Amino acid sequence: MSIDGIGPRHDRIRGVPGAFGLALAGLRRARDAGLRSGLRFTLTRTTRPDLEPVLDLLEAERVDRGYVSHLVYVGRARRLSGEALGRREARDAVETVFRRAETWRARGVAAELVTGNNDADGVALYLRLRRRDGAAAARVRRRLAARGGNATGVAIASVDSRGDVHPDQFWAHATLGSVRERPFGAIWGDPREPLLAALRDRRGRVGGRCAGCVHFALCGGGSRVRAEALTGDLWAADPGCHLTDAETGVTSGRNGDAIEDDGLRADDAAPRECAPAGP
Repeated sequence: MSIDGIGPRHDRIRGVPGAFGLALAGLRRARDAGLRSGLRFTLTRTTRPDLEPVLDLLEAERVDRGYVSHLVYVGRARRLSGEALGRREARDAVETVFRRAETWRARGVAAELVTGNNDADGVALYLRLRRRDGAAAARVRRRLAARGGNATGVAIASVDSRGDVHPDQFWAHATLGSVRERPFGAIWGDPREPLLAALRDRRGRVGGRCAGCVHFALCGGGSRVRAEALTGDLWAADPGCHLTDAETGVTSGRNGDAIEDDGLRADDAAPRECAPAGP
């Protein structure tokens, strides 16, 4: 169940008076019926003030799982690109989630708490643990490396209601084929599909800060569709990355363009229409 704020804030975002109460009632019905339930919260400038109150709500209502999502400004979310958090703001929000997860674990709260749509989060967790618990950090790093970072076109696919296959749910502008015409396995395993081939071999393609990042093997260069939406370049650095230059080990982009620690915020450039993507 998506809840993006408490009370009036959620209602304003949804454009429906009483939407918050209806969503909360749905969560309670699911819980009372013995169903596992989840709460999804999307981080934006508007919703950020309610992150901690929503986490309080999740605990109070005994919701099984909380999912804090970073903004991916494609599709209908294109008009929200100016709502994206800056680098420091995003990192602060992620650290807030980490602290809450640690508190819940210490108190025996059973709820799962995860973040999504930003592979830099895993690196941030690894760096946080490295300062506190070397053994735990090593375990997290091994798992992140095994996953290989962003899984779009690798371990994630989207099949829409018409049967069209896309690299993931954010890539409606890039159609790989149709399951009405070919089996999914034939589409997904087609060695002649240039976009899939490129997404599965990103290391030498991604530019900007991502190109020289010492953690590339853990995040895979982050969201390609978010980079394309903001810059028009599928292989630009992910503008949602909240790691500092010191953490990435780079001080400038591939073309010598200095990147300050505030980083690029989504309103620093106009979002582009996503054209059919290619390598």
